[in-house]
Order: sequence, then structure tokens, then C-alpha cells
Amino acid sequence: MNISPTAPLFWPPWLLAPLVVAGIASVAQASTTSGEVEFGSGYVSDSQFKFGEYNALEDSGLYPIINFTVAQQPAWDSNISRYWSASGRDLGLDSRALTLDFGDYAHRRLRVDYREFNRNVSDSGHTVFANASATDLRLPAGWVAATTTAGMTALDGPLAEVTEAIKRQRLSLEYQLLSAPNSWAIDLGFTHETKQGERVLYGIIGNTGGNPRAVALPSPIDYAVNELALTAHYTQARYSMQFGYRLSLFDNDHRSQSWDNPFLAIPGWNPAAGYPSGRGALALEPDNRYQQLYFQGSMRVSTSTRINGSLRYALLEQDEDYLPYTINTALAVTSPLPRDSLDGEIAIAQAKLGLQQRLSPSVQLQLNAAYEDRNNRTPRDLYVYVGGDSQDQSNSASSRARYNLPYSYREEAADTSLRYRWLQATHLTASYHFRAIHRDYSEVGRSDQHRGQLSIDSRPNPKLQWRLDLSRELRESTDYRGERPFFESHTADYIATVPTDERFENHPLLRKYHLAERERDRARLRVNAVPEDHLSLGFTLSHADDDYKHSAIGLTRAKQWAAHADIGVFASEQFEWNSFFSYEQYRSDQDGRSFRGFAVVPDSQNPARDWQHESEDKVKTLGSDLTVFQVAPATDMKLGYLLAFGRSELETETGSALSSAPVPSQHNKTVRLSAEFLHRYSPRLDLILKLTHETYEATNFSTDSVEPNTVANVILLGNETPSYSVNWYQLSVKYRF
Repeated sequence: MNISPTAPLFWPPWLLAPLVVAGIASVAQASTTSGEVEFGSGYVSDSQFKFGEYNALEDSGLYPIINFTVAQQPAWDSNISRYWSASGRDLGLDSRALTLDFGDYAHRRLRVDYREFNRNVSDSGHTVFANASATDLRLPAGWVAATTTAGMTALDGPLAEVTEAIKRQRLSLEYQLLSAPNSWAIDLGFTHETKQGERVLYGIIGNTGGNPRAVALPSPIDYAVNELALTAHYTQARYSMQFGYRLSLFDNDHRSQSWDNPFLAIPGWNPAAGYPSGRGALALEPDNRYQQLYFQGSMRVSTSTRINGSLRYALLEQDEDYLPYTINTALAVTSPLPRDSLDGEIAIAQAKLGLQQRLSPSVQLQLNAAYEDRNNRTPRDLYVYVGGDSQDQSNSASSRARYNLPYSYREEAADTSLRYRWLQATHLTASYHFRAIHRDYSEVGRSDQHRGQLSIDSRPNPKLQWRLDLSRELRESTDYRGERPFFESHTADYIATVPTDERFENHPLLRKYHLAERERDRARLRVNAVPEDHLSLGFTLSHADDDYKHSAIGLTRAKQWAAHADIGVFASEQFEWNSFFSYEQYRSDQDGRSFRGFAVVPDSQNPARDWQHESEDKVKTLGSDLTVFQVAPATDMKLGYLLAFGRSELETETGSALSSAPVPSQHNKTVRLSAEFLHRYSPRLDLILKLTHETYEATNFSTDSVEPNTVANVILLGNETPSYSVNWYQLSVKYRF
């Protein structure tokens, strides 16, 4: 599938200028023009990559401030209906936005939107490869290989730097055409988005649970997504309809990632799989296509009855050519791939129907039903794969001969709710939701989900409003057959060689959390109060409890608590003060049993090999903003404070046959202090000064003091845990016209 655009659709912002000029010229006779322009400069001291993760301020030093908004509207008493507007934000940074909107209110509208987004992940990593950020990574000349990282002398010396960062650019065009009587409207939208940069993957060479070796791979990203949407709207007094078509094309310029194996061959590998001849390869995201046709509509049958519904049909396709079973030509491959590509195809059909009925002035009934069929029509074939580019190909009687499993499911859902207005200021809502899912090639063939909910919202007086939501959910399923994927994916020849009591991959008592039977209770209370005209108070408390009481192994319990409080004080033309505090706590319990491939039965039945894992995350956030008007003549001041603190505690207990070490706790803390001064130099001109100080501290056992050679069988990046203390200054002039 070749879906690459024939010509680049990404233009620098300045290439949009002709569109801006054309839009302005087309409505030059409009009588009212207004806008504002802001110019200035900012300075960042001692910036780090983490500080610039999303704001594009990863580098210290000066940067320009360029923002503008301009619009031209027809006068209210004119016969002109045409208009235009243009705006630009953060044009001096690598994350920027530029928008043009013009048309006339009666017939058409065109909107052009261009945006850039940056995500800076890390710049502290290092790689053993000489040509970092390439799809074919090569080791440097004179590389000293070994079976573990301890013998790789180059890991103690200087390595090439790795920068993990992603840049997205998106251009959107939206056109709307209205018919003369306003019954029909046509919407046409097109979006072209690219994503470029570098990420880190991990390449593995090996074929069992004990002999794999891995290395961090700095891998380039070069995606393009083209999306088209066409929608026709038809509206009348009693009913409305929409017809639409959507198309999405994903194109990846990089088909695969390959690398030299930096490890010497070890027992269990073909000698040719080790350094210097051994190489590894993995496929990257394939080109693919998504199409959808849809219809939706609603009708007011009477003053008390309305119905609505929708029909959708989508087709997902992927036929990218396969890579060979292995990149190592010295390995013996006797069985060819069963086909040239996956020839993947998934068809999704969906139907929804809803009814809203007012039974009386105080009672309203709502009924909804939905059906979805996700039919995976991908061919099912036998693949005799080569384990981790490290061994000769086996035959159909081995564990490496596997059928792909084209997962499909069918879902039926229905819900009903009854809303009752009580005493004019209070509403009671009771609802019931049902959902049934039928799955292919899964441990559970069918699961049913029942949820009942009761809601009470009340406004007893203009100064107080509250809402309480309570719900209970029960998920039931047919018998859990953990061995089913084993039987569905392996050949009969191989299954016959496995003892009956070893025919499973996951422990027979394990229950996957998204399939396991579960009881879920949720509660949420929100209160808003305005005791005085200048004072507002808010409070929210929520709790969720998931109980997997039938899961002997797997996730057994998950709980969440959250509380939020906010206050606002307003004194007209004097000051405004807003503050909030939130607290969140997440806790989960997980049980497991460790078993080894050479002792499957005795290990899997031995409770001395049990382990229990308990994790708890706590997040506290405090924020406050104070605005003082006229703190000096023609000058307003705004002060801000933000504190965010997160902590993770991990605790593991094991049976007598296992041993474990304590896992260090992790935390991160962000503190931001800000001050902003706005001086009205004249009715049209403002001077703006912004001062910000931000600190970030964190501990993370996965990166703290972890060097590229810390782990024996994995060559890591050696990333550092980020921390910084940054001062950020901005001085600008804003002119209004």
C-alpha cells in the first residue's frame, strides 16, 4: 500500500501569507477592523530539556515574542455579510499557531489553521552506535563485544548522545457551504500532519526466557497522516440528518529498524547471531488506511417525543510487505512466509437508536440501544518464526510455529434512565446500563456488564447547588479458559508433544483484569456555594473501588480516592483571588506465582513461589492566583503559585521459595512562582512584564545512577533523572487598534 503524498503539503507559516492577503482583499469593503499585536522578548536562564518538554523553551537564552489577532466584521447596519479574521500565537517559538478564517455569514466559510507542537523527552541518553538516529544502526570500528555488558570496555568511555524529541506539524483546511434556504450545509475538511524526530526502541536478540540480549535503539520517526472528511447536513424544523465520509491515510517513511548485535554469541544461539556477523531487525508501524461511511439523524415526533439514531460502517486495511523471518542470512530458513503481507482487514459496523420521551411535566424517560460488530477478516496462517534473529528455523511441530489470531468481537448494549423533577429544585435520575461482548480467540467467549446508577442534583436556593452520583457495576463472564490462546495459536503437532498439564502459557489461575469478573462501586459528590456575591466555594469528593474477588492470580483490588476544593474571592475593581487544592490516591493489589520453563508443573503448583505486589500513588496539587487592580497608577499585578507533588510506593512480598529486594519509592515535585505586571501606557498601548521561577525535583529508580552497563544483559541509554531550577522573564508591548 503506497499512500505517500505525491508532493509535500507542509508549508512554512510565511507561505500562508497569500491566503491571508486574498481573504483580506475579498472583504475589504467591510467597515470595522480591530485587533491587537504583541511584540517583545523573553529570556530563559539555565533551561533544561524537561522544562521545555511542551513549551519549546528547552534552550537557555533570548527568544522573540510575537502574537497577533486581527479581524474585520461588517457593520451591524450594512448589507455586507463577509468577514475575515487572522491570528498568530507564539510565532517566535518552535511551538506556534497561525489561523485564518474568512467567508460570509450567509453562504460559505473557509478556515486555514497551521500548528506546530514539540515534545522534548530527554537529551541525557547515550548510544553505542556510531550512526545514531538511523534506521540501520552500526557499531563503531573496533567494538569490543562480550556476552554481558561487564566485558564491553567502550561502555566506560564517551558515547554518542541521544536526543529523544518529536515535532508535529499540522495543516488543517475547513470549508463550509450553506444553501440559500439554509436547509443544506456541506462541510469539507482536510488535515495533513507530519511527525518527525527520534525515539528509543529496544532491540532483542534471543529465543528463550533465559538467553535474550537487548540494546537501546535510537530510532528516527517520520510519519505523515492525511485525513479527509466530507459531511452533508440537512435541517428542517422537526428533523435533521447528516451523511458523511471520512478517510485517513497513514504513511511511515521508515519500514524497519535494524542494528548490529553488540553481544557475542551465547549458548542457545546460532554462532552467526553474535558479534560481529549477527544483526537484528524489527518492523515499524506499517502504512494503513481507514475509511468510514456514516449517517445520523434525529426527529421530533411530537412535543414530548424525540428519536435519534446513527449507522456507521468503517474499513481498516493494512497490506505492507512483510520483512523476512530474519535479517541474518547465515540462519537456515526452510519454510517461506505464508503470504507476502498480512493483508489485514477489519470491518466495523455500528448502529445506534435512542428515544427521549417526556412522560409528564416532571418525568422524562430515555432509552438507548447499540450494536457493533468488529469483524477481523485478516487471513489466519501458520508462521514458523525465527526467535529473535538468533536461531535456525524450526518446523510445524515446534513452539515457534504459530497461527495469528484475528481477534473479533460483537457488542450489544442498551440503557434506560428515568429523570424525575421533585420540588422544582431537585432532580432524581435512576439509570440501568447493560453491555454484552462476544469475543473470538479470547480466554472469555462472552462477558456481560450491568451498571445501575442513581443521581441527585439539587439547587435549594440561588446560593447553593449540589450533586451526588452513586453507581454499582457488575461484570460477569462465561468460564475463563486461560489455555484457549495456547490451543488456538499452536499446531496440533506441537500440542501433542506437550504434557497435558503443561498446555498453557499463563498460569491457569491468572485472570486478565479486562476480562476478569469484577465488582465496581463509584461515588461522587460535588457542592458549589456562593454565600456572598463576592465569594464562591466548591468541593468535590470521589471514590472508586474495583474488586476482582474471583481472581486468585492477577489484579485483585484497585481503589481510588480524590478530593478537590476551590475558593474564589472577588472585589470589583480591587482584587480577585482564586485558589484550589486537590488530593488523589491510587492503590492496587496484584498477586502472582512464578514458574520456570524447565519446572512448569511443580512450580505452578507450589504456593511457596507466590508473590504479592502492592502499589500506591499519591498526588497533591495546590494552586493560587491573586490579581490586584491598580496596584500602581494604570498598573495591574497578578501573582501565581503552583505546587504539585507526586509519590509512588511499591511493596512486594514473596513466598519462601523466592527472594526480593525492596523497591525504592519515587517522587516528583514541581514548584512555580509567577508575577505579571500590566501597565496601560495609553488607551491602545500596554506594557507587559512576566517573571516566573520554576523548580523540578524527582527520584526514579529506573534512571537514578543507572549507566549503560548497569544491567548485565541490556545496554541502556544511561538517562539521568531530570531536575532543574529555571528563571523565565518576558517583556512585551501590546498594541490594540
